[in-house]
Amino acid sequence: MVAAAGIAYWSGFIVTLIVLYNRAGLADVEPDWREILIGNLGWFILLAAKTILWPITLAAWLLQGRPASTWRAVTQVNGRPARKIVRATV
Repeated sequence: MVAAAGIAYWSGFIVTLIVLYNRAGLADVEPDWREILIGNLGWFILLAAKTILWPITLAAWLLQGRPASTWRAVTQVNGRPARKIVRATV
């Protein structure tokens, strides 16, 4: 029983990491991990917390009606080349 719970948790952990990565648009930008960690420390910490606490993240997301991610990976900021993760303006 404990093994099944562990497998379920780690499976959810991996799926959550992949989903959050793709929802931010990082799959399209293909950044280097150092760019994510160093240049976007706040986003990286939030990603780590959401991934570790994925059951709570999933419940909150479902209760809110599955809203779109507010984070976006961008390659240009004000017409200049950049590789950042920013909050999208609505």
